[in-house]
Amino acid sequence: MMSDMPRIGIDLSGNPALLILYVLLSVVTVYLLYRGIARAFSKKVGWVLGGLRLLVLSLMLFLLMEPILTLRTTHIERPTVALLVDRSESIGLVDRKGSRYRTLLTLLKGDALNRLRADYSLRSFSFADDLSEDELTSADSLRIEGRGTDIGNALRQLRSNLEGQRLSAIVLLSDGANNLGPDPIAVAKEIGLPVYTVGIGDPEGPGDIAISKVIYSEIAYAKSQVPVDVTVQSWGYKGLRIPVVLVEGNNELERQHIELAGEGREQLVSFTLSLEEPGLHRYRVRIVPQADEISKENNSRIISIRVLKGRIRVLLISGGPSPDLAFLKGSLEGNEEVKAELLVVKAGRDFYSGNFPVSIGQMRGFDLVILLNLPYRALTGRREQLLLDFVGDGGALLVIGGNNSFGAGGYAGSPLADVFPLSMESGSKSFQEGEFRLEVTTEGWGHPIFSASDVFLSNGDVWEQMPPLLGINRCPTTKPGARVLARTKEARLPLIALGDYGRGKVMVVAFSSFWRWDLMMWGMGSTNRVSQEFWRNVVLWLGRGRLGETVEISTDRLTYRGGETVTFSGKVYGMDGTPRKDAKIIVSLTTKDQEHRKLMLESIGNGVYQAQLQGLGPGEYAFKGEAWAGDRRLGQDTGEFIIGEYSLESGQPKADFRLLEELARGSGGRFYRAEEFSRLPGDLNLKRKRTVISSRFELWNRPWLLGLFVGLLTAEWIIRKKKGLL
Repeated sequence: MMSDMPRIGIDLSGNPALLILYVLLSVVTVYLLYRGIARAFSKKVGWVLGGLRLLVLSLMLFLLMEPILTLRTTHIERPTVALLVDRSESIGLVDRKGSRYRTLLTLLKGDALNRLRADYSLRSFSFADDLSEDELTSADSLRIEGRGTDIGNALRQLRSNLEGQRLSAIVLLSDGANNLGPDPIAVAKEIGLPVYTVGIGDPEGPGDIAISKVIYSEIAYAKSQVPVDVTVQSWGYKGLRIPVVLVEGNNELERQHIELAGEGREQLVSFTLSLEEPGLHRYRVRIVPQADEISKENNSRIISIRVLKGRIRVLLISGGPSPDLAFLKGSLEGNEEVKAELLVVKAGRDFYSGNFPVSIGQMRGFDLVILLNLPYRALTGRREQLLLDFVGDGGALLVIGGNNSFGAGGYAGSPLADVFPLSMESGSKSFQEGEFRLEVTTEGWGHPIFSASDVFLSNGDVWEQMPPLLGINRCPTTKPGARVLARTKEARLPLIALGDYGRGKVMVVAFSSFWRWDLMMWGMGSTNRVSQEFWRNVVLWLGRGRLGETVEISTDRLTYRGGETVTFSGKVYGMDGTPRKDAKIIVSLTTKDQEHRKLMLESIGNGVYQAQLQGLGPGEYAFKGEAWAGDRRLGQDTGEFIIGEYSLESGQPKADFRLLEELARGSGGRFYRAEEFSRLPGDLNLKRKRTVISSRFELWNRPWLLGLFVGLLTAEWIIRKKKGLL
């Protein structure tokens, strides 16, 4: 900031012309009065006395006009310009225009940047997948190592860092190869500042072949086949025929040949993996790099697939065809984690097709048995005992209501009814028709069927919008140890309840017509998401057979590209299967058998804990997470993931000048190629801010002026006394 010399002025409350007039009148008056004294004594005495009296009168008139002394200083403030320099790995590439890094160094050392420093207050930053402020006094010290390019967040964070510092413009030096974060064009419009972009590199693209995408399922089951879709992108090798190979360890599993399309076009190559053994399996998709490729890191990709033993096995037994059966059957068939068998009662104890298990061994072939509006007569005798033994031995039972279930279906007083968590009314009237709205209880909000997989279900407004149920089974009494998760909103009758029997779990759902939650929501302009998610959670929670405190910790993926964020998620379940919200989860991360770091997962609500990591280098990582409640260890979980050598930067070797042009135009700035950078300082033409600061001092009430007034009168009195004029 620069300042001009202060300017001094005096402000008067009266008319300055009157002051001059009064002074002239005072001069005339004093002259006439003191002319005789000058003749009688001497001109010197006369003029001295007259002058003193004139000064007294003038000072008095001056003070009566309440004078104020004003000092005005002009401060000139230079605009602040932010220099934003790309230090991601793609800046280290060499294309047809030469080394991008050398081009960048030339710009940083050139005269254009010195002119910007001379004309403006220049703040320098570098960015890749993060932002840091750098002096950049030594351009050779700029380290090109970022494994991602996040222009959008760099602009947003820079604006925040310089809040209140009169930031007027941003100069961005980059190749434009953005691959992370929000849309930089939208962010540039959002921050409201002109961005002047300078493109580095070759926008036409160098010769390169890349595996740009691999789409596959990270979770699969033994004895199944998984499709692996590989996208190959090429620049400059049109017509070249190359092999694309899928390997596990040193074993080649499949090979396919493609003829490259070039010009950045994408080509799909599909493989099929046959999975046999459970466990974590790692595969590599690769192509042979060409000698003159700009980047060889993007010629291979690692993928990881966790192979599970098998799906949750469900036996669904229905009392007959119904809309509820159609919906539940479709829900089970649409869940890849479930394998369901269906038995539908035709008459009495017979089924349309299939047979009820005849031994406990066959029963143990299932994880969950669902009884949907099934009359008790279909289960009497050996079937009932098998079902009781199945649940007591650790299986799960789900009983769903209807006009042939619970008391209306003849269950009251039966051995099977003893394992239900609710006591039921008997007779056909125990099934009540009408309109009933479901209300989740306080205990229900914390249970996994409402919160384990999606906090969306724990929104009370969602359930308020669901169509009413048309029938409920009256089971008004709760047994000891039962947990009621939902009830009718009107009469507070239990609708969903949980209980334990032996080593197994029993859930009752005492209502029917839940098909309306699916079909009618579409007619109301919504979707069936709530219904699908609810029944999915019910089946998965019962079918997994979880009892006791359980800790689950996982990463959002098994394989990452360099520069991508790794998200850890944790859940801790109590003895009753509900999420614990008071746990502390600490994750230890190791690589190459050495501890890499520790991190604590933070609670994000509903018993879910999360943390994120950025900047991990390539390699295989293992983690172990421990959950604690105070000093008591609740349990642990372990896992693995891979950061591939292929980084986000390898996927886009071509400089994206189009993005830089749109970013500059949308923000009110301008785009330059590297060779045009010298024009930028002259085009910037940002105006300096002039600020005038005024300081005011009242003179009329100053003690020293009063002293001067008295001093002048005293001086005149002394002279008069000495000359005998008193």
